[in-house]
Amino acid sequence: MKQLLDLVIRAIGFLVVGVYRLFFAWWLDGLLSGRSEERLKNRVRDNLGFLFSEHNGQFTKNDRVCRWGNVVSLEAGGVLFRIGHHRGEDFVDVTSPRTPSDWEPVGIALMAIDAKQPITTSEDLPVSPSFLVLSEIAPLLRSRFADLEEAYSVDRYPTTKRTLETIHAFPRYGRVGMLARGGAGSGLQKGSIRD
Repeated sequence: MKQLLDLVIRAIGFLVVGVYRLFFAWWLDGLLSGRSEERLKNRVRDNLGFLFSEHNGQFTKNDRVCRWGNVVSLEAGGVLFRIGHHRGEDFVDVTSPRTPSDWEPVGIALMAIDAKQPITTSEDLPVSPSFLVLSEIAPLLRSRFADLEEAYSVDRYPTTKRTLETIHAFPRYGRVGMLARGGAGSGLQKGSIRD
């Protein structure tokens, strides 16, 4: 009897999903996604307005397709930002417009800026800022924007890139370590967008 009930429930679920995909998904998913992206853009404007008013920030075409949450991209000054929202948390990654595939969580980028050379152990690294929502990162981004812009400039980026590679060589901060802790990971990695 239990097996029959289980089979009926699975058949109903299969039918509901099939009907949704056939009649609704092709138009409803895009509509809902567009509204969610617009809400995220509004939150970015509200919380990170200084990027627009002080640094001529502009939303850019988002080439990222997410299976979860929403992501928007913007360019301000000499820095590209990718901002995502999922399950109540916000994630901010940064890169240079000249290297649009080298995204880093903003906390790790700030660690690279603040790191004292030479870096021989993870104890040589400063603490990465932790945040859950845009309103928490906004004051830090505002006060450190010039540092980010300089670190991602044409002249300084090679040095920044080497420091980032050194940071990622430590298991705690490497890509595998971050993914093993669930993407954004502990407070040290909060604020990163992961595939």
